[in-house]
Amino acid sequence: MSIALLICNDFKVIGGEERFAIVALEQLMPAIIGGRVGQNTDFTREIKLCSIVPKYLEKPCISGLIGGILEFGKPDHEYLEAINLCNSFNENEVQKRMCYGFVINHTKQLYPYEKAIEICNMVDGSYRDTCV
Repeated sequence: MSIALLICNDFKVIGGEERFAIVALEQLMPAIIGGRVGQNTDFTREIKLCSIVPKYLEKPCISGLIGGILEFGKPDHEYLEAINLCNSFNENEVQKRMCYGFVINHTKQLYPYEKAIEICNMVDGSYRDTCV
């Protein structure tokens, strides 16, 4: 996690363009968590990181976390861990909504319509607005 934070800070310090920091973080987060996905891991540190990065990196940070779980999770069940991660965003409603949105959008791309709806129904009702 400290590598991701250093990258965020380095782009700010050396005046790097925001778009490079965004891409770097989206690519780095899956690599950081990849080896721990599927092991009942607590991603509290990564959630905290997404809360302290500069505002323009918040969305790519969450997207990278979800992307890592979906990429490295157990095939055909990776969405379960992703949904559990979203449930962990207790303190920040905006981040929680963003997280569920990423999960729902990814499942709509990965699965047939019927399965995507089934997965969407596992999400808390107030976050299902992007299901259809």
